[in-house]
Amino acid sequence: MKESKWYEDVMEEGREQGRREGHLQVGRHYTVALLQVRFKQEVTAALVEVVRAIEDCDRLDHLHRLAATCPSLAEFVEAVAAR
Repeated sequence: MKESKWYEDVMEEGREQGRREGHLQVGRHYTVALLQVRFKQEVTAALVEVVRAIEDCDRLDHLHRLAATCPSLAEFVEAVAAR
């Protein structure tokens, strides 16, 4: 049975939204985990909440790269707060 174009569009939109949500969920988790491993300390609950609140995939990708390269956790926190 052939589905309507509208139905196909709605289904694709749902799949795309699911992929985006998955990307955000995984990115948030690994950004926090990376900070913990790199700096050998627990990340504050406040910082975890800030990371969990990010809804922009590009911003989250940027912060993940920053987590991998910034010299200190304090500098990461400053960068997050500056935006």
